[in-house]
Amino acid sequence: DPGEGSRRVFGEVFVAVGSDALDRVIRTSPREARYFAGFATWGPGELQREIARGAWFTAEADEGWLFHSHPAHMWSALQQSPRASR
Repeated sequence: DPGEGSRRVFGEVFVAVGSDALDRVIRTSPREARYFAGFATWGPGELQREIARGAWFTAEADEGWLFHSHPAHMWSALQQSPRASR
């Protein structure tokens, strides 16, 4: 739990909102966290249209994929999972 300045996404998965929360995680438990960085924005209905067009893989949220999969193979394993749909 990165504490104040973070938001729970599901289970034990949090998003750090701001550099203070991220700094706290790095300082207190750098090996117990997995870091993903990115940024995307969509206009109204844009993401739903992209999903309908098959531009995204979707799957039920699962902490196991984020924390127990080998990072180098995580994305290809997710794409091949029967739980993922396109």
